[in-house]
Amino acid sequence: MLVAPIISLIGYHVHTNETRVISFTIFCCLCVDMIILPLFIGMNIVEHTDTKLSKSLFKGKYTDFNGTWFADVGF
Repeated sequence: MLVAPIISLIGYHVHTNETRVISFTIFCCLCVDMIILPLFIGMNIVEHTDTKLSKSLFKGKYTDFNGTWFADVGF
C-alpha cells in the first residue's frame, strides 16, 4: 500500500520492469516483517543495553512479561 505509489512515480517504460520492482520490494518488506522484526521484538534490548537511545525508544513501566505485568495488565 505504501510502496506501490512511490514506485509508480518513478515511471518505468516497460510494465514488466515495474512489476518486477514492486514484487522485489514486497518480498523485502515481507522478509523484514517475518525475520528481522521478530528478532528485535524477542531481544529485550532494554535490559541488555545502557544507552540513552534504547532507554528513550523502549521506555515503559515493564521490561518483560513477568508476574507484576500479569497482575497489572494481563488477565
